[in-house]
Amino acid sequence: MLATRLISLSLLIPLCFLPETAWAAPDLKEILRNLARTIGPLQQMVTGFAYVMGMAFIFRGLYKLKIYGDLRTMMSSQASLGEPITYLVVAAVFIFIPTAMDIMMQSTFGYTSPLAYGEWSATANGQYGDALRVALMVVQLFGVIAFVRGWMLIGRQAQHGMQSGMGKGIAHIIGGLFAINIVGTATIIQNTLGL
Repeated sequence: MLATRLISLSLLIPLCFLPETAWAAPDLKEILRNLARTIGPLQQMVTGFAYVMGMAFIFRGLYKLKIYGDLRTMMSSQASLGEPITYLVVAAVFIFIPTAMDIMMQSTFGYTSPLAYGEWSATANGQYGDALRVALMVVQLFGVIAFVRGWMLIGRQAQHGMQSGMGKGIAHIIGGLFAINIVGTATIIQNTLGL
């Protein structure tokens, strides 16, 4: 007990000799800058995860095609081609995830880049401009995660044969697209409801 207290005290003594600026809390601008720097690599990590999962889905789909071929040669009526095809489609989306997101964004909003905000970027230069930009980046990160999770749910639905997973997956994909282009979504809602 005494040894533990001595070790703790010996670890805390050097903290007394730190300069006063080391104890100062970072200001909000510094926190926002650090958060903005972190979001880009997090999006790249999610995209890298999607590539790895795409490779796993390819192997799983090819293995299920092999099983399907084996069952068809034995004249089995239990063979289903839906599961391997679903795995291969999800694998293709994951491997080409930037292209898949661009295609879905073009189909939904009419443009591929969520950075083409126009009037929103002009209003983001005010007092809370940095906070607004970081908040939009966080929402976009959650949109990318939801997009990937939606495709994961569709892939899992193929494995278990659950129809409820398909609806959840499609909802995540659509919600992810709306979150990736949150400014376009807000503009659509604004124009639709006349706000």
